[in-house]
Amino acid sequence: MASFVARQIGLMLVTFFGITVFAFLLVHLVPGDPVEMIFGEHTVDAATIARMRAEMGLNQPLFIQYLLYVWRILHGDLGRSLATHDRVITEFLTYFPATIELAVSAMLLAVSIGIPFGILAALFRGRTVDYSLMGTALIGYSMPIFWWAILLILLFSVTLGVTPVSGRLDIVYDIPPGDGIHADR
Repeated sequence: MASFVARQIGLMLVTFFGITVFAFLLVHLVPGDPVEMIFGEHTVDAATIARMRAEMGLNQPLFIQYLLYVWRILHGDLGRSLATHDRVITEFLTYFPATIELAVSAMLLAVSIGIPFGILAALFRGRTVDYSLMGTALIGYSMPIFWWAILLILLFSVTLGVTPVSGRLDIVYDIPPGDGIHADR
């Protein structure tokens, strides 16, 4: 049992190392300087750029930058967004409830359609119903997910008018932002 736990912890550490190295290198391989991205097209003097690079730790060697990156991740600091300048964890927590809502809804829809169709296909195995359901499933599985998204938006938003074209609510409603789970204090 102890060897199993040790092996799993070792695999977890190797996986963590691989993911962090990959993410770190991916960010550093993107062309452009993060400090220049923050300021955009505004003209900024070299001293301000140097100060920002020092604050962000970009003036350190790559190995030290990686160690600082891992240290911050282990302490829950995911950094700041270059676009909004808010903390990444704050933005993540803002949008995560919508992601969970979408995932649960998709799972419920898939289960509520998939199980009855699977039962029908099993009951009528080798018959026209089975082949029709298998063909429909194959067509559905073969189409790219973005194409399904466009078709479903056209069906439910444009044709039927049941859902908004984008976002969670229609623009007609003026509802203050929130996650819908916690009451405003």
